[in-house]
Amino acid sequence: MWGRRRKLRRLNDVTISTCHASAKVGTRLMFDHNGKIIQKTPYPRPRGTTVSVQQLFSTLPVRHKEFQRNIKKEYAKMVQVLHAYCIISAGIRVSCTNQLGQGKRQPVVCTGGSPSIKENIGSVFGQKQLQSLIPFVQLPPSDSVCEEYGLSCSDALHNLF
Repeated sequence: MWGRRRKLRRLNDVTISTCHASAKVGTRLMFDHNGKIIQKTPYPRPRGTTVSVQQLFSTLPVRHKEFQRNIKKEYAKMVQVLHAYCIISAGIRVSCTNQLGQGKRQPVVCTGGSPSIKENIGSVFGQKQLQSLIPFVQLPPSDSVCEEYGLSCSDALHNLF
């Protein structure tokens, strides 16, 4: 994960605002393109962390131009990755917005911090999609299947769960 954060900082302007539950005031950290903190200031905010990414690929002119040329395709890929993170991040509230220029911030995706991956699926894709899911139940292999593949049933059960 640290490697990804370092890469993220090299591609754009990153600001992290955070406040621990035990802190009276939060902190805002601004990073340079090498991942070094260039500014650390007290910042009033509720408990939690906000990561702000601006000027994506601004330090790589060729990549930035390519990104702009294929913006719809690149944006769709980014949203897919974001959806995956939102679904597996049980217990963490995720809210992502997109702002074009000085325009209004538009929500991209948000989850409520549910401890359940199933509820996160509902937050990301909607309740209708959630209700259409088919439950997946993993069953142990039968004795004949274990025998066919040369497995000990007790080993298969141990490795399965």
